[in-house]
Amino acid sequence: MPNFSFKGRTRQGEQVSGERQADTRQSLALALRREQIFLLEAEEKKPSRFNMEFGGNPTAKDLAVFTRQFSVMIDSGVPLVQCLQILADTQENKKFAAAIRNVTKEVESGNSLAAAMKMNPKVFDELYTNMVAAGEAGGILDTIFQRLSIYIEKAVKLKRAVQSAMVYPIAVVVIASAVITLILWKVVPAFTELFQSMNVDLPLPTRIVIGASQFVGSYGIFVAIGLVILGFLFKSYYATPKGRYNVDALILKAPIFGPLLRKISVARFTRTMATLIASGVPILDCLDITARTSGNAVIEEAIFSVKKAIEEGRTIVDPLKASGVFPQMVVSMIGVGEAAGALEVMLTKIADFYEEEVDSAVGDLMTALEPAMIVVLGVTVGGIVISMYMPIFSLILRLIYVRLVVFTVFAAAEVIRNVMPSRDMTILLGAVYVLSACWFALLKLDKSYVLQSYAQIAVDLLLITWTVNRTGGVDSYFSSLYFLEIVMSSILLERRGAFLAGTASSLIHFIHMDLGYFGYIRTNPNVWPDLGLLQYIISLNIFGFCSVAFLSNYLAESWRRTGVELEKSTGQIAFLQAFSDRIIDSLGSGLVTTDLEGRIYLFNRAAEETTGYRAHEAIGLTIWEVFPGMPGVDSTRFEISTNRRDGHEIHLRFSVSPVMIDEKNTAGNVWCFDNITELRQLERQMRQKEQMAAIGAMSAGIAHEIRNPLASIAGSFDLLRSDLCLSKDQYQLAEIITRETERLNRTITEFLSYARPIEPRTQPVDLSELISETVRLMRNSPELKPSHKIDTRLRPVTAEVDEAMMRQVFYNLASNAFKAMPEGGTLTIS
Repeated sequence: MPNFSFKGRTRQGEQVSGERQADTRQSLALALRREQIFLLEAEEKKPSRFNMEFGGNPTAKDLAVFTRQFSVMIDSGVPLVQCLQILADTQENKKFAAAIRNVTKEVESGNSLAAAMKMNPKVFDELYTNMVAAGEAGGILDTIFQRLSIYIEKAVKLKRAVQSAMVYPIAVVVIASAVITLILWKVVPAFTELFQSMNVDLPLPTRIVIGASQFVGSYGIFVAIGLVILGFLFKSYYATPKGRYNVDALILKAPIFGPLLRKISVARFTRTMATLIASGVPILDCLDITARTSGNAVIEEAIFSVKKAIEEGRTIVDPLKASGVFPQMVVSMIGVGEAAGALEVMLTKIADFYEEEVDSAVGDLMTALEPAMIVVLGVTVGGIVISMYMPIFSLILRLIYVRLVVFTVFAAAEVIRNVMPSRDMTILLGAVYVLSACWFALLKLDKSYVLQSYAQIAVDLLLITWTVNRTGGVDSYFSSLYFLEIVMSSILLERRGAFLAGTASSLIHFIHMDLGYFGYIRTNPNVWPDLGLLQYIISLNIFGFCSVAFLSNYLAESWRRTGVELEKSTGQIAFLQAFSDRIIDSLGSGLVTTDLEGRIYLFNRAAEETTGYRAHEAIGLTIWEVFPGMPGVDSTRFEISTNRRDGHEIHLRFSVSPVMIDEKNTAGNVWCFDNITELRQLERQMRQKEQMAAIGAMSAGIAHEIRNPLASIAGSFDLLRSDLCLSKDQYQLAEIITRETERLNRTITEFLSYARPIEPRTQPVDLSELISETVRLMRNSPELKPSHKIDTRLRPVTAEVDEAMMRQVFYNLASNAFKAMPEGGTLTIS
């Protein structure tokens, strides 16, 4: 409600001033007049942008507490004004307290409680004030407030049911979408760089996730802007009556939430109607209030149809049944209640039943939605994670395959040499195959790829050490498997894997050799060199392990770097190719590239539009097939008249340049051309106008030369006739000569007026009126097509011009504009 600062005068002549809230200045004057104050001046105070008022509009809970407290105090016999003052002083919400104080002032000035509440529509709605008015009229204000408090509490409960049914799933979906977007935006690119450095073939799910990540990174902001625009458009559409009706009808027909919203609408309708009827509000007012508080355009229209039927003398049942919104059971129960005169009781029973149905439906909906949302989100996020680890999974599979092949080959070599006993060979191969099967199973059961990689490397080193022990110890050539393991570790785990495998191989080999030499571990055969040679062999092997770790890491890093640079260069080449293609297609001139034989291998979009050929149709043809009448390549600049593919004649201006491979050799020619058909037409029109102007000037000169002797002839004949005595026939002949001479003179005068413009007669003229007349004339002109539009933005402008000439100028300009837009367009006049 606006706040006015005012100055006034009492009956005693005293000046008074202050601030007062009122709907309008007239309402303020009327309120002051009741206090015997005459209003002198009033000014509405604008709220300061820096003035922060604590407390928002009162909630439904605040209103319910206020109503119940009001009911108790009224029932206890507390005076009405005192009740309002107590409630205003104890109210924590500042806006609500201010509204109650306004109501108190209006009641003190003689207004009824309902009328005072109507002056605060943001706090007390139409239903509230109508029920209060009915309670004041019937003297049952305490009972009305009790019913109002019960109604508001049940409405709050119903609203919470709606919020729990709608807000929770929407919040979960929004948060999940934000998390998935964050994963695609920030997490997936880190894996993308890793895969580029590994230079591995990515499986289809991984490529899909990476593509989605790149789309989010490149176009996410545009998608967000598009969603905001769609939301704004939806809000604008929903603000229209037709849009609100269509959306509300669609909501009621929704497969999951539709039945729930129908039950909520029925419960709200019956509860509101029952409360209003019980409070003594007339049935038509009940329907009017219920329709406006229904919250759904379809329900609102159905209730208004019920109101119309009652105004026409019919019952409630027929329009309710015809609306198709209310269930058959509800319609039948309302019909029974109307027939028995117990409509209020029946509506209350229906409201209680459907409120319980809403509680049950909300519980069932949450029970059904929560598992479904968990499954969908789990599949989505889990699918992204699995897709990102699939390339690493493929590397571990490669390690398993390499292990199987290598150990099988070495075991076969040992069998051929008969060095390893059959029992040891069986143990070795059995261990390798069993461990490989275990690794396969673990990969299926557990996706901890990095941890499994470390575990496989550790087991491999122990297996290699046992193999070395069983194949001769220091003399075993299985020691080379350490080098292979280090290389595989550098590929799988990058730098950490290479140095970890090199260090572990050195330690294990050193401990194994020392324990074997001093007899703590037996080898097969158990033959050792002297200590100095053994130390030399161990040092040489450790140096080899470290060197292989360093070199494999260097090579792996170089490989990854090369892969990244190759990917980057490939992307740059693709970008440059796309950029050059876009530049070529954006050219306004046609561009055709041919080889030395004139065969086309590039044909841009402008060339397509000019010739009527598509690029894929023209590529492979010769330049002379596409442009009949084309001269040889000897000419660098020329013009030709040729035919489009559809047969229309066109005029083209060509410029030919060679495609140079180096300073001496050429690979073909570049043909750049412009369509000058319209230019040539304009040139022909200009020449015609110049010829017509010259003919007009010449004709004017000839007419002038004819007119002078004609005047002499006419004057001389008049003198001769005056001196002669003519007979009747001669007199008639003389009249014919005079008449025809005058007619010829008029003809020459009109021709001269056409060939030589007359002097303009200027006067003050409103140009906007001339343009408006021209627009009205053009709207009826055959030159105006349905695809043409005229947009006028005129304001009065007065100028000294010849009105007839200026009208012709405007008409010619408009006519030329429409001729320049044969396919349609908008002519803007401002």
